[in-house]
Amino acid sequence: MSSDLIVGSAPPAKAGSAASLLQTSGEFAFALGIAVLGSIGTYVYRTQIVGFIPRDVTMLAHGATLESLAGAVSSAKALPEPIASTILHGAQVAFTNGMHAVVAISGVLMIAIAVLTVTRFRHLPPIGQKKPGEME
Repeated sequence: MSSDLIVGSAPPAKAGSAASLLQTSGEFAFALGIAVLGSIGTYVYRTQIVGFIPRDVTMLAHGATLESLAGAVSSAKALPEPIASTILHGAQVAFTNGMHAVVAISGVLMIAIAVLTVTRFRHLPPIGQKKPGEME
């Protein structure tokens, strides 16, 4: 729908430029969204995993656990059972909470964009339909 609206509103001589700008801005928005939401998820993970890392863990295992879920799993393999279980449980909780934060923010953004789209474009006729009084 948005591509039809954008390319259709451009003069025919500029339709290619409008389509390329639409594609480029879409790719930029995807990359920016992944970067921002990924950073938020990582922030939540890192702030929550700290409480689950025992004090007697080596600096290497501490750093790997703090870095990512994969790092926590990798470092837990080399640790004794009670410490490994604590780290794995904490990593699972922290990762899940990070994902929940990302999903919640994404949902709020999608609802806000839907409301904005409906309110800003409600005066436009459906694509392919002419406005009342408009000649074909």
